[in-house]
Amino acid sequence: MRIQKYKGGYRSIKNWGYTIKRGQNLQESQIGKSIYSSEKQDNYYSLIRPTNFTEYGTVEKLEYLGNPKQLSCIEIGDIAFSGEGTVGKCVLFSDINARWITNIHGIILNKESHDIKESAFVASFLRYLRAIGYFDYVSVGGQGGSLAKKYWEDIIVPNFPTSIKNRIADLYCNSIAYPKSTPITFKAKDSEWEAKAGIIELDAMNKKIKCELNCILDSIIHCEDIDISASIAKLSI
Repeated sequence: MRIQKYKGGYRSIKNWGYTIKRGQNLQESQIGKSIYSSEKQDNYYSLIRPTNFTEYGTVEKLEYLGNPKQLSCIEIGDIAFSGEGTVGKCVLFSDINARWITNIHGIILNKESHDIKESAFVASFLRYLRAIGYFDYVSVGGQGGSLAKKYWEDIIVPNFPTSIKNRIADLYCNSIAYPKSTPITFKAKDSEWEAKAGIIELDAMNKKIKCELNCILDSIIHCEDIDISASIAKLSI
């Protein structure tokens, strides 16, 4: 493998400081009865299944799970990795504002003293390994395969210089606050922000805009007044 010949050296995921654990087992025998919903509900867990991870390191669809128990949640800086079926897809959680969980088909890479930039780089490199077919060789079984915990020593990431790691990381996660604007300044400020934002920020803003557009369409259907300035202001919150 060419990574092993890199002059800067390389490290296994464990030697990058990550602990590896499975996502929450959601079987009734483990956590009791749960209620599932496609709509957001108060005090429900936000459930992301690895099958809903995209190739770009984002979450395509959310589900919500109601359960009275204290389940194993994803923490800020964690990387959720698809360990079965779609092996290699992974998502970095850079901003946790809800109780996020994944299921047992997901693998959580957790680092106690996390560095968002470094984790963004590691997650991006893991997706690169998936893109070149590396996980096809180290995963076992049919239907997309499964990556057992014992094979993680075989997954290595090069020790790129900090400047290169940051350039790669910024393309995926570049936590730039969305600028406050008015209908007059919106287009220019939005374009400026888009040029710097990472994939995670662009995806989050895309979801916000869709939600706000749905609210506007609902107001139109009900013949209600629309305040465009208020809608734009919500995007920067």
